[in-house]
Amino acid sequence: MASEPEIKTREKLSLYYRDWCGACFVVKRAIKQLGLEVELRNVFANDIWYRQLVTARGRGTVPVLRRDLDDDTTDWMGESRDIVRYLEEYYRNDVEQKSA
Repeated sequence: MASEPEIKTREKLSLYYRDWCGACFVVKRAIKQLGLEVELRNVFANDIWYRQLVTARGRGTVPVLRRDLDDDTTDWMGESRDIVRYLEEYYRNDVEQKSA
């Protein structure tokens, strides 16, 4: 039997996005529906955030979810469907438990 993936309970989430981006809207809507605390980083409004994104990923396409993990590593996740799937899979139970 395969074991469940370990959930990092102490991670800081940041979403790199831009206005007028349909895929970004989908991710932001999922974040809101799940009631998650995610720092929103508009790459068009802040050149430092844009440079962080390009340095880490090699390009400035968005949306990208940055996960600063409790073991001092950083993970960058692109593709809106992957981001939404991750958030729903690993945070839905936490949200449901908090509201119970």
